[in-house]
Amino acid sequence: MASVLVCSCPITGHVVPMLAVAAGLVNRGHSVRFLTGQRFADRVTASGATFLPLPPEADFDERRKAGAPRSAS
Repeated sequence: MASVLVCSCPITGHVVPMLAVAAGLVNRGHSVRFLTGQRFADRVTASGATFLPLPPEADFDERRKAGAPRSAS
């Protein structure tokens, strides 16, 4: 069994495909940690991987306009 770290910038189009990769690795018995934005925590956990949050200065939400403050949720 391998220990794997999956990393993705917090953009939906980057995270979603890596969720499938993470789930596949978990299903094969590997220990998987997934580093990405806070808003994807539930989806990462649902894949079976352990969620690791990006540091706040690297975490952003592409749905918000550039320069708009990030919400606390």
